[in-house]
Amino acid sequence: QVQVKYGQGVTASLQALERMSATLLHEVDATKLSECKPLAGKKFDRIVFNFPDLAEVAPHEEAKEVTSEPLSAFLASATNMLQRPGGEIHVAVRSRDLATLGQKV
Repeated sequence: QVQVKYGQGVTASLQALERMSATLLHEVDATKLSECKPLAGKKFDRIVFNFPDLAEVAPHEEAKEVTSEPLSAFLASATNMLQRPGGEIHVAVRSRDLATLGQKV
């Protein structure tokens, strides 16, 4: 599914992450990580979330309302999945979406 959406170029990146023993999950409700069975009982040093492209989620005017609540819910959910101290959460967003996210989060 990932290759269909992002192209075959993503395959090498996914394979490199797997070689580093990264846990890769797709189609997960990022606002409810504790309910994800493959994550049960696991804690992580670092969580990386590729935030959806806002252009696919909603027109620019609606994007603030559509994204701020789920992003906040993801951050709360991910915080509970971190090993402490020094755990990290990284959120990747498209540069064109930064201004929109920065206004509400």
